[in-house]
Amino acid sequence: MDEELMLKHLGLVSNASAEANSAILVYSYNNNEKDKDYYNPKDMNIGDYIQSLAAGQFLPKSCETFIDRDFVSSYQGEKVNIFLNAWWYLWKKNKSFSQNIRPLFVSFHLNNYENTHVESLEYLKAHQPIGCRDYKTRDFLRGHGIEAYFSGCMTLTLGETFKVDDSEREDKVYFVDYNVDWFRNKEINKALKSVLEKYDNCEFYKLSHIYPKNCDIRGCFSEAKELIKRYAKARLVITTRIHCALPCIALGTPVILITRKFDKKRFKGLISFFNFIGKDNEGNFTFNVSKDDNGFVRNNDNYLKYRDYLVKISKAFIKNPDTSIVSELGASSFKYHQKPVKINKKLKFLFI
Repeated sequence: MDEELMLKHLGLVSNASAEANSAILVYSYNNNEKDKDYYNPKDMNIGDYIQSLAAGQFLPKSCETFIDRDFVSSYQGEKVNIFLNAWWYLWKKNKSFSQNIRPLFVSFHLNNYENTHVESLEYLKAHQPIGCRDYKTRDFLRGHGIEAYFSGCMTLTLGETFKVDDSEREDKVYFVDYNVDWFRNKEINKALKSVLEKYDNCEFYKLSHIYPKNCDIRGCFSEAKELIKRYAKARLVITTRIHCALPCIALGTPVILITRKFDKKRFKGLISFFNFIGKDNEGNFTFNVSKDDNGFVRNNDNYLKYRDYLVKISKAFIKNPDTSIVSELGASSFKYHQKPVKINKKLKFLFI
């Protein structure tokens, strides 16, 4: 059913007329409103902007409209094309979508399906088929009579803009939101040791995708771009973040996802793309890492079908813009700019 709906969706998008103007999703995280019906995050996950950056590859350079994901229902500007690839929490102030947007629903993840409003489901049904980022969202929508399919994540397309030649890779291994010195990770560290022995000539660094909440939109895009550029040149990335791991797959950078706890809402469907170490869907400890003939980590290529589809439907949606907005998304400085923290040699030698 997934492939049939993928083709149906591509056909509908290809035959539809695009609006003259486009917009891109940004994130205020509810402007610090303390509403009990909202998820009220304490921090910002830069992975949100990485997802928007992926969509931005297909938006024209003339795109000047930012629409807040958490208030998309209140947008009243000119009619625009917009990718709605994101993590969604459809709460009472955002239970439907503005009538002034022409949406493309691909890589859509619904997090609060337990209390989704009827208005949200009606809007989704009116814009079916819906391309979903995970099986859980797909199956929930199907259960409500909405045509839905697994599309993978838009970040699988980031290689279109950011992939570099292997000759540009640096001898660096990044640990992204994984604390190698945390005592509860001993089982995972033991498994990692057999992997990292081949990387004894590399320097190890720590990074995070978690930042203080702020409204510096261009700064957030700039930081997202800098992270992607680092990952593009890495020898290996080890992370707990899917929006670090998915871009790495797109960039051809070997990556291992650490799953201390299997997130059934977000991982189902995507997990097949990853090398991973940690708990699987059944709660069992799993070591699932592919290596090349020389013993280095190697990504699998079963994501390619989804990457190619997302590129094709994205270009059909915007009707091939002459230039991409990506070069315009950024700033010369960002208040919370993050520099990689080098892991000291004593800690490094716990592994090698």
